[in-house]
Amino acid sequence: VSASSPPIRVLTASPDALLTFKTALDLHGLRAAAALSAVDKWLDRGVLLGHKRLTIIHGKGEGILRQAVRTHLRTHSQVKRIVDEHPCRGGAGVTCVELH
Repeated sequence: VSASSPPIRVLTASPDALLTFKTALDLHGLRAAAALSAVDKWLDRGVLLGHKRLTIIHGKGEGILRQAVRTHLRTHSQVKRIVDEHPCRGGAGVTCVELH
């Protein structure tokens, strides 16, 4: 490492973060802007903790929140794939997120 290289930062997760993180995020009752902010924070934490598959519960309704969330996920660098959950586990009301 040369003198001009920036220092390397190592991010670690606390044991509490590992115990309290939920792999499913429920967005019921949130408006799109608040939901997308929550998704970003939650995804970043999930990536930091090493998760490869997460689920977002947004409900079916008219599909507005689902569409906003999925459009947003397509721009996230850590998202590999997004799909509907199995019909018996929520179908189109739940988005499964696979991470790199």
